[in-house]
Amino acid sequence: MQKFYQQFIHPNDLCFDVGANVGDWSEVFLSLGASVVAIEPQSESVAMLRKRFENNSAITILHNGVGEKEEVKELKVSVNQFNSTFSDEFIEKYKHYSYASWPTKESVELTTLDKLIQQFGPPKFCKIDAEGYELEIVKGLSHPIRFIQFEYVPPFRSQVVECIHLLDKLGKARFNYSFYEEMKLQLHEFVNAAAMKTIVRSFPEDFLVGDIMAEMF
Repeated sequence: MQKFYQQFIHPNDLCFDVGANVGDWSEVFLSLGASVVAIEPQSESVAMLRKRFENNSAITILHNGVGEKEEVKELKVSVNQFNSTFSDEFIEKYKHYSYASWPTKESVELTTLDKLIQQFGPPKFCKIDAEGYELEIVKGLSHPIRFIQFEYVPPFRSQVVECIHLLDKLGKARFNYSFYEEMKLQLHEFVNAAAMKTIVRSFPEDFLVGDIMAEMF
C-alpha cells in the first residue's frame, strides 16, 4: 500500500480519509509523512481510531459523516463494521448477501468537504469510502482537490459516472482506476472524463469493487 500511495502523497501533505473505519489507510498516509484528517461516522470505529492513534499528533479524528450538506442523518450500522452506510439504496442492493445486515442505527452529524477545507485547508489527497454514499459526498465539494480516490461498485455505475462528471466540472480532471486493493493503476496514463465514463460503463457486472482515481488541476 505504501508504495502505491507514495506516488501521490509526500511528507507534509494534508490528506482527508473520509470513511476512515479503523484507520488502515490513515496509517499508510501517516507513514508517508502526511498529516491526516480522519472522518468516521461509526461510534465503535471512532473509539478504535482514537485508541490506535492516541499518541500521534499528526492525525485529527472527527466523529462525523460527510455529505452534500450539513445535517443530522441516520447511519445504518452493519454487523461487520465495514458496510455501515447512509445509503438506503446500498442496503437494498446488498441485503440478500449472507454477510450483510444492518440491525442498528445511530444519528450522526454530517459535514461537507467544503466545510472540512474551510477548517483544515485544502488536502493534497482525499480518499472516500462510503458504501454507496460517494456521490452525495462529491456533491458537497466546490473546490478542486489534487487527488481524489473514491470507491466503485457495479450497482452504482450511474452514480460513479455522475461523480466523474462533477469532479471534471471543478477543474481539468483526469482519471484512472484500480481493482480492489490491488494497489496498481490499470491504465498506463490518466484519461479525460469522457474516456473514464466509457470505461466505467464497460465494466463487467462481476467486477466486484474497485477505486476511481481523479487528478484535478
